[in-house]
Amino acid sequence: MEIKQTKKSDSVLEIVFTFDSNDIKPVWEKTINRLGQDMELPGFRKGKIPQNILEEKLGKDYIFEEAAKALLQDEFSNYILKNNIDIIDKPEVTLNKIIPEQYAEFVAKITIIPELDLPDYKQIAEDVAKSKKQVEVSEKEITDTLDWIRDSRSKLEEVDKKIEVNDVADINFEILYNNQPLDEGKEENYKFVVGKEPVFQELNKELMGLGKGDEKEFEITLPKDWPDETLQNKKAIMKVKVNAVLKKNLPELNDEFAKSLGDFENLEALNKSIKEGIHEEKENKEKEKLRLLLLEQIREKIKNEIPEVLISKELEYVLEELKHKVEDIGLEFSQYLAQIKKTEEQIREELKDEAKKRVLNALILREIIKRENIKVSSEELQKKVNELLINLSYQVDDPNKIDREALEGYAQELCENEKAFDLLLNQ
Repeated sequence: MEIKQTKKSDSVLEIVFTFDSNDIKPVWEKTINRLGQDMELPGFRKGKIPQNILEEKLGKDYIFEEAAKALLQDEFSNYILKNNIDIIDKPEVTLNKIIPEQYAEFVAKITIIPELDLPDYKQIAEDVAKSKKQVEVSEKEITDTLDWIRDSRSKLEEVDKKIEVNDVADINFEILYNNQPLDEGKEENYKFVVGKEPVFQELNKELMGLGKGDEKEFEITLPKDWPDETLQNKKAIMKVKVNAVLKKNLPELNDEFAKSLGDFENLEALNKSIKEGIHEEKENKEKEKLRLLLLEQIREKIKNEIPEVLISKELEYVLEELKHKVEDIGLEFSQYLAQIKKTEEQIREELKDEAKKRVLNALILREIIKRENIKVSSEELQKKVNELLINLSYQVDDPNKIDREALEGYAQELCENEKAFDLLLNQ
């Protein structure tokens, strides 16, 4: 037996397997038995035909070729495992030469994960780390967050007054275009925060000074994302009736309010928690920005050929992500395509660059992890798995259906990537 390997490109290996008659002998009998399992001959039970008769009926040339193919399957698998080769697509195998009862030669072309020729990534990381901004939290950010929390906990109370800025108007409205009511343009008991709402801008002005029971009609501009694209940015008429004028009653900002939100001793503790939360969020954003910048600068210096099959597979993932986002806003993907006036093929072409970036990023990190001999302990892995399980438990109906093996693989990847980034950007 002879096996020769040749690297045809960054991502393509050619492996030639040559078997002689001595290599074939150990699998000859087994091959005959396999081929004879389904043969039927008068006078013999199925699967019980003697070998000499099978050899005569099948032909030694045919048996030799089939035995060689069976041997190839075993030897190919052994070779791949022994040499730790990462195959990323179905191998292309051809019978190159064969002389029955003497030898057979097979050529296998396989696509592999390429070993990238990385630039000096440590120097790049050092330069990128210098651009990190010091994260600060302003008093205004804390105050704005407190205001948002208070607003979310506010209660609406009807008041006997004319509408002013920041009042909530409970209204019924109907939109007409060319004197015809629009199906999507009718609402009852719609709560409109006067002066704050971005949709139907004209309402902010037209509702001012109206009171309970008042009616009014006026011209509006239909928004640019109106469901019927033929009517987007067109002028229309809105008829409004005020059902009630409501005022927000905000809870008083004191220690009791802080205690009502959770395990806070007082308002000061709440402020501290908000500050820490904003700081952590900003730190994470800054960290993510540096990581993306690092990968971008390494990516720009890589000249290796990237297997098209990897890009194609990642493109499918990217496309699925987009479809899920579209579904989350209540649209069918076909409706989305109609709105943006594009075909799915055009979308695929636009997303191809993003898919290629993702593949390159993954390969870069994979190569760095290998070169730096980054390892993940069983404790670290289990911690990450538990974190993922907690998050997934809120998203799936039956946690028992979670693919644990796939989850652990994903957790392993996350841990390794995290360690790689920490090693480079915190050096």
